[in-house]
Amino acid sequence: MSNYAENDNDNIKQSVEKRNMSIRVLIGIYVKFGAERSVPIYKEWYEEGEKDIDSFKKKYPVDIENNIVQDIVFSHNKWCQMVKIEGTPTLYVNGSELPLWYNVEDLKYFIHQ
Repeated sequence: MSNYAENDNDNIKQSVEKRNMSIRVLIGIYVKFGAERSVPIYKEWYEEGEKDIDSFKKKYPVDIENNIVQDIVFSHNKWCQMVKIEGTPTLYVNGSELPLWYNVEDLKYFIHQ
């Protein structure tokens, strides 16, 4: 395997690990703080341009190895596989995935008033 392929593999692994860490931290925040107190924290996370999960974990320390967090992550992954969600965001309209060639803005043309 070439160095480029190995580097690409490493970059993909790191990206997936960071994404998975982000998911576990955000779920851990929900478990620790509850729904109402989590909302402003989530807003802070999503309003930041560059996502730095390591800094965020220091600001909001949570136990991501907690059984509740692990169970929620497992259930979420199982549900995504069951309903065949392969990426986010995935938009469903009347139980069907919005085809890739449409944008959310196009939905206004399908609404009958």
